[in-house]
Order: sequence, then C-alpha cells, then structure tokens
Amino acid sequence: MKKRNTNILIAACIGTAFIACHKPEHPGFEKSASGLFYKEYLKGKDTLHPHVGDRVTLQIVCKTEKDCTLIDTRKGNGHLPLVLRKSVYPNDVFEAIATMHAGDSTGFLLNAKDYFEKLERMKPPAFIDSMSMLHFTVKIDKIEPKTIVEAEQKKHMEEQQKAAAAAKEEEPGLLEKYLADNKIKAKPTKTGMYIIETEKGKGDAIKAGQTLQVKYTGKFIDGQVFDSSENSGKPFEFQVGKQQVIPGWDEALLTMKKGGKANLIIPSSLAYGDGGGRMKPYATLLFDIEIVDVK
Repeated sequence: MKKRNTNILIAACIGTAFIACHKPEHPGFEKSASGLFYKEYLKGKDTLHPHVGDRVTLQIVCKTEKDCTLIDTRKGNGHLPLVLRKSVYPNDVFEAIATMHAGDSTGFLLNAKDYFEKLERMKPPAFIDSMSMLHFTVKIDKIEPKTIVEAEQKKHMEEQQKAAAAAKEEEPGLLEKYLADNKIKAKPTKTGMYIIETEKGKGDAIKAGQTLQVKYTGKFIDGQVFDSSENSGKPFEFQVGKQQVIPGWDEALLTMKKGGKANLIIPSSLAYGDGGGRMKPYATLLFDIEIVDVK
C-alpha cells in the first residue's frame, strides 16, 4: 500500500491562454500594450476587477486551430470556480483575468507549446502542432473577494479539525466493537496491530530490503473498500522495511514468508494518522494480503 502524496489541471486548462503570440498578427484579435492577443465578445457592466486570492467563477472553451474542442466547461455544471493566483510567467492567464470584469466574455490566443510545456508540464499531444495556437473563450460570471474565500476556508478547516478530533476519540471503541462482532481472539502486537495469518508461507523469513510482490485489498473498518491491487491487474511491488509503505505493512510483512496470506487490522497510528486524500482521519484499516513473490 503506497504512501499517498490537487490537481492543477483546471488551472492549467486556462493557464497560458493569454500568452503573447509568436506571429506578428492574428486577424480579428487586438494586441494589448503588454503583448496579449484578445478579442472582446461581450463587455460586462461591472467595473470590479479580480485580485489575487479572489474567487472567479468562469466559463471556458478551448479549441485548436482546426476547431477541435479540448475543453468546454459548459458541458458540466457550466461554471468553473478558480481562486486567482499570482502569474506563473508574464502575460499568463492569471495576469490577464485580473484585467477583466464580471460579465466580460473575451477570446484569447495561446501557443500550444507554451501551454502544454509551461503549465501542463508535458509535450503537446501528437495530434496538435506545437507551434499552432489554441483559441480560448473565457467568460467571467462572478467575482468573490478574497475575504469571503478565506472565511470559507477557515470554516472548512475548523470543521475538518472538529471531525478529526471526534474520529480520534471514536477509533478505540470502533476497533473494540469490530473485534467483538467478528469474534477475533488474536492478540495485538506491541504496536497495537493485529496480524492474522490465514495461510503459512514457505522458505526463508522475509528481510528488510527485499523486494516483494503483494496482492491486497484494503478496507475501512466499516467494510468499504478503498484500494485493491486488482485495480491495476497485477501485484504491488516494493521494498519492504524501507518506509515505502505504511508502518503496519512493514511490520506485518517482516513476520511472514513467500506465499503467506494474512488479514491485517492496522490502527491509524501505523497507517495514515489524521488522514489525507481518500483516507479518513484516524481510521483503522483492514487488509487482506498475499505475498506472491520475494526477490
């Protein structure tokens, strides 16, 4: 079970929509004093400009020069909330959005090579000429000040902390109930986890530093599956005892042998602690594991 490490895809989708073009002219587009090529489709009546930290609700459409649609937020809920941040480089989308108003709808040109390499951190797809231009249409529906965004973030953080504190307090009781309901008589290790071998392995004991291939299914204590090696169609490979997996895995696997199978009950202190990502805070985890190979 790998340790888990926000996706800037949404920001990257519009990331360099306002970069200065390499061609001297683009018919139908005006050039700003800073070098941005733009076309105004609709001028809003609002005079409010967004600033760094403000939340801007947008509609975005991106097409190639051959009119192939790459992005169209209108097909979802129609609106994309984006907290405006500092420019990544001169004349990028964040700098340009700061010049718009609520209600504005404007077209911008983006060099495909710059867009993909500077913000997507990848080469342009093979079907896109890296020297071509991407055509973006951006409409600002609403601008909310930084103070509102920060207040919401603070409230959300407080709620998360409250939920985490409650989960931490509830974990021992939930574990005790699980053990009782499932009539588990096994004794915990000194660290508090349970290793219930269902099939003994053969050969030498596993040692730290060896590479293992393990099949597994991970569940929360309520039975909900959160991960499985079946998702990738092959065993998970890693070096045991090298902190490449959660502590509970290292501890358990170093007591087993090739071919061994076991059910693990791992408290949050040996798993993901206060959580993160898909991991619930202070969650006891259940794993069904099988050591397929030892190298």
